[in-house]
Amino acid sequence: MSSFEIGQVPKRHPYLLADLVELCLPFLAYDELSKSDVETLIREGDLDADEDLDSNIARPGESSAEKIDKEFSWVEDCFMQLQYREAAFDSSYPFRIGDGSVLTWKANLTDEMILYLFLLVCSRLRSFPQGKCQLLASVFEKVSREAMKELLPSSAFVRIFGANSYDRQTYYGTGISDALRKLGIDLKEDVIERNILQETGTGDGGLDLVAYLSFEDPARGSLALFGQCAAQQYDWPKKVLEAHPLRFSSWLSFCHSPGNIVFIPLCYRQANGEWVKNSPSNGCVLLDRLRICKLLRGRSVLQEIRDILATGELAIARE
Repeated sequence: MSSFEIGQVPKRHPYLLADLVELCLPFLAYDELSKSDVETLIREGDLDADEDLDSNIARPGESSAEKIDKEFSWVEDCFMQLQYREAAFDSSYPFRIGDGSVLTWKANLTDEMILYLFLLVCSRLRSFPQGKCQLLASVFEKVSREAMKELLPSSAFVRIFGANSYDRQTYYGTGISDALRKLGIDLKEDVIERNILQETGTGDGGLDLVAYLSFEDPARGSLALFGQCAAQQYDWPKKVLEAHPLRFSSWLSFCHSPGNIVFIPLCYRQANGEWVKNSPSNGCVLLDRLRICKLLRGRSVLQEIRDILATGELAIARE
């Protein structure tokens, strides 16, 4: 049985409120959610502490009518976001918005819809058992790895560099110094040994994914991408430069810097398809829920995702 909890309601951000509304259908077994239902959710829900308080709290002298207008505006913005998603995700979208006033749930899920639901869960980990967050983040890394594979030819190598991954245990080595040396060999870049010798422990330096195309000759350099996977609702912009090659320039002497890719499970979009804010995409290529779903369209969903959504505390309430 699902242990999904609504918790705090992000009233001011339509893309986050839309996530919460969508989650209520599969995980709380609602048949539908109307605009009036969402108004009630907003009115009765706790204030989201991570939002701008000034835009949510009642201002001195604010009338009941002004408060109702503000709530109405939040609901309208949310449903505009839902309408955008239905069009943008197309066959990957597991919901119907109908005439724009009621959200319903598609019970017969395709692999593409299951992937959407998994990314939706990863976008709001706060509503699920905290003991499952590490599992969800680990599987999100694997989903991101599969999406990264679509960015390079099939001959490219794509591995998870994250500290707790299978690739670290079996390929790179658990120690950060050994892993960095192996990374340098793979990318055909010079290793700055005196700096690597100073590194201890089993961390990953902020690097989650590595993709590279080897030209199978002894000459220096390769075509490479570094990836960061950030399954966080609010704080992910702080991580967009964690896998930037500049952070690794003290360990590896790049003749050509790898690209910096950031994966987020959020649908970080306004209702017109633009980013909510452009600044977090500076210095990286941002791959959000929409781009991940498009990259993986037609692919079979990972069995681990099926298992997560089928049984236990994260199971959907109704199929």
